[in-house]
This record gives sequence, structure tokens and C-alpha cells, in this order.
Amino acid sequence: MPSGIKPLSGQKKRVALVDQVVESLTQRVIAEEWKAGEYLPPEAELAQMLAVSRTVVREAMRLLGARGLVEVAHGKRPRVQSPNTSAAAESLHVLLQRGALSLTDLAEVRRPLEADIAALAAERITDAQIELLEQSIAAQHEAVTLEEQVAADLRFHEQLAEATGNPIFKLLLGSVTELLLESRRHTIAKQGIKQAIDHHQRILEAVRRHDVDCARAAMVLHVDTSLSDLKTQTF
Repeated sequence: MPSGIKPLSGQKKRVALVDQVVESLTQRVIAEEWKAGEYLPPEAELAQMLAVSRTVVREAMRLLGARGLVEVAHGKRPRVQSPNTSAAAESLHVLLQRGALSLTDLAEVRRPLEADIAALAAERITDAQIELLEQSIAAQHEAVTLEEQVAADLRFHEQLAEATGNPIFKLLLGSVTELLLESRRHTIAKQGIKQAIDHHQRILEAVRRHDVDCARAAMVLHVDTSLSDLKTQTF
């Protein structure tokens, strides 16, 4: 159990106390005093260590859960989550519901993001990662159901992002693509899987040759085609 948690001081208002608890626990999660997957101390114990009420701890946990730092489940102690895109995706989902942005807006973000991913992957990819991309394309060929086809499609893009060697690309891509799942389903259902496979094959061949410019161009064509399909879709 982490040591050195000192009682909080400052304003006695609940909101201020909740903010202080959130900040204190956030810093300890970042410092990995609790590793990903580990459970935090019980609510009563945290309240005693931080010299706040259990209600304050409970509200702080709710905020930490919304930020994707901890997993909060009824009847269980909160535990530290691994870095993921759920919090960012949820924020984007709220903006979509409020009409502040559209699926086309999100799709347009994919263009420069995935173009850079393809270019960097072409520079840095390993033989083992090329083999994983080949397996993703093979899975697309073998996929029978729409959900299997969509999953294989997403896997290709995720593995390409991993091949950049920069984990931030995968996090950024994930926050966008999670919200474009429905558009992908519509596009594949309408156009079939062959078009996606052909585009992925072009990208793979460019990446295999370590041809940065060709990989970027192939990805731009792929995303622009998807964007064009999205603009003609009704949901």
C-alpha cells in the first residue's frame, strides 16, 4: 500500500476537498504507487488517510472513473485502469449528441492522423509487425459476418499505429475510431469488404518497401474514400 498520504488541508467546502482528493490520487496513479490493475485501499481507509469524509472519497472516485484513471464497479473497490481511450471517446460522444460536431468532422481528423501513422510505420516497421498486418488482411478475407469484417479492419489500423513505435498514435486513433464504428459498418455493408482489403494491401506493400511517400498516399486515398462514402450515408 502506498505510504506518505498526508491529511488534506485548505478549504472545508466539499467541492474543494473533492478536487484535492482527485489531484492527490491522480498524482499517485501517475507515479504508479498503484500499478495498473491494482485495487485502491478501501473507501473508509482512504477517507481516514486523507482526513475527509467517505462521501468526498466517493465523489472523487466518480470523477477519477470518468477520466479513465480508475475502474469503478458497484460492490467492488476501485482499481487502476491501464491507459485507454474511453474517457476521450466519451467526451467526443457527448459532443456528437449535442450537435457540436459530426461524424464527418471526426472522419476528417483521421486523414492527417492516419497519413502520418502510415508514413512513420513505413520508416519503423519490423518484420514481425509486417506479419501481423498480413494476418489482419487474411482475417478480412476470411471474415464472414459484418462484425468480423469490421473487427479485422480496425485491427489493421491499430497494428499500423503500433508500428510507429509511438503509443500516443494508438490512443489518439482509438478515441476517434471507436466513434466511427457505425459508419464503418455502413460503409462495409454498402461497399463490401473488397475495397477495404485492396486499400489495406496497397498500404501494406508500401510499408513493406519502407516507401514513406507511397504509404502516406495510399492511406490518404483510403481515408478519402471512406470520407466520401460517409458524406453520402444516412443513419
